[in-house]
Amino acid sequence: MVDKYHTCDFYFELMITQTELAEKIGVARETLSRAFSGSPSVSEKLRERIFAEGKKYNYRPNSAALAMRNGRHRHVGILTNNPPNRPRNNLAAFEVILGVNQELEKEQFVASMLHSHDRDGEDLLLKRAFKENLLDGVIVIGNTSDSITRQVSDSFSNVISVECNHWFENDCLRRDEKHSGHLLAKTLVEAGYDEFSWIGPIPTSSESEHFSLRERYESVRDSLSSYGIDLHPEKEERFFETRNAQAVIAYDMMYAQRFQHSVLPKLMEQKGKLTIASCDERHETHLHWPSLIRISNARFDLGRKAARMFLKRLQGDTPIKSVKVRGKLIPGELQFS
Repeated sequence: MVDKYHTCDFYFELMITQTELAEKIGVARETLSRAFSGSPSVSEKLRERIFAEGKKYNYRPNSAALAMRNGRHRHVGILTNNPPNRPRNNLAAFEVILGVNQELEKEQFVASMLHSHDRDGEDLLLKRAFKENLLDGVIVIGNTSDSITRQVSDSFSNVISVECNHWFENDCLRRDEKHSGHLLAKTLVEAGYDEFSWIGPIPTSSESEHFSLRERYESVRDSLSSYGIDLHPEKEERFFETRNAQAVIAYDMMYAQRFQHSVLPKLMEQKGKLTIASCDERHETHLHWPSLIRISNARFDLGRKAARMFLKRLQGDTPIKSVKVRGKLIPGELQFS
């Protein structure tokens, strides 16, 4: 029974025991234990009832005891790699993380953030999560080096890679950027545009580049080429000196917004006309720039899918076939001729 006692002007609640809770609910103690450990042998209806009664009586299962009994901690690490020049900025990963966390919470899992600011990931080996048996596995999000990839796979048997540069047959999840670039270029050509400029970085052989840069640029360029149209990379500050394009395709929202603020005001002064399209968007784009032609990649849903892949892998201890998710075209105020 839940009781309270008074010590040093603070009230403490005495937590009900597992045996007492089982008696109140009218189930076996073993059933109660299986429910809190996530066993599929307990129906969803009964599990919800047990959780509700447990909350009512302030029951909290001993996580250490559950881990010893089941070999699972119900604790997942989420690893992101933030480069030294942007140690606190990873907005794209944040949307994915929210989706991962929501899906894990449904199954009573706890998520902990793991950050690496070192390109080689040497700082990871100093973290408790890598030195002790605390986690059931790790979900890696974003651009990580080969060194970090090796360290994570050497430390954990259950790993799902999301939006990472490496791509294996199993346990990887990413957006289909080639499809996104092709879809955007095809849509604009069919709308009547035949002169294009690219705003954003140009892919190189650097390991630090995210895979999305090469796949977006090359798929846009190759798709336009199939129509006999060239893609011209431009620098924003020299846009008016080099070319008078009908449409600008930006690598992502950051470049689209920068172009909008630096070039469009000058273009309006000259009474020119220009269409901007972006290979990506952010969650709030539909609020502040609904007219933008763009590809929606639904990163929140991507995070939820990553969590489901992880849970499925954990349940069967077997690899999960890798998946590429296609984005959706948002036409904005695109006018077809």
